[in-house]
Amino acid sequence: GFSATFSCSAEPPEPPKPLFSIASTELCANEPAVFTDESLEFPTSWFWEFGDGKSSADFSPAHVYEQEGTFDVYLEITSPIGCVTDTLFEDLIHVDPSPVANFTFNPRDPDNFNPEVNFTDLSQGADRWFWFLEGPYPSREQNPAHRFRDTGFQEVRLIVTHPLGCQDTSIQVVD
Repeated sequence: GFSATFSCSAEPPEPPKPLFSIASTELCANEPAVFTDESLEFPTSWFWEFGDGKSSADFSPAHVYEQEGTFDVYLEITSPIGCVTDTLFEDLIHVDPSPVANFTFNPRDPDNFNPEVNFTDLSQGADRWFWFLEGPYPSREQNPAHRFRDTGFQEVRLIVTHPLGCQDTSIQVVD
């Protein structure tokens, strides 16, 4: 739902309406939300409140929600002849926690006689996994096993993806 108020020094035929677009109202924490004003009039000033205590006077602000939750968005515009219109969009933005990549592996010290390593995903909030174990091609399994061909330090990179598309990375070294 939304509510709007209007005040003006002149009597235009119709008050300007604050309108804006946003790529998505479903976000992960720490992912920027870019708001674009699309008001039909040509406002001379903007005032945005993002529902988390932060605000902006930019035409098209990019705002980062640091905490999860549901947030109202308020937009106030001023037209060239001094008309002020505002709109409150209730419960517009829903922010999920960002994913956290983490894993463990066993054995901790593989060798030429025991080169297979089992990886266990400990990530939170992920529904897709990309393991870069050795070589350019990732494994998409949640808990892969890998037989290392080379000795020495092997960098293992896990990139996890949240259902909304945001990502996190964890890197560990297997000796």
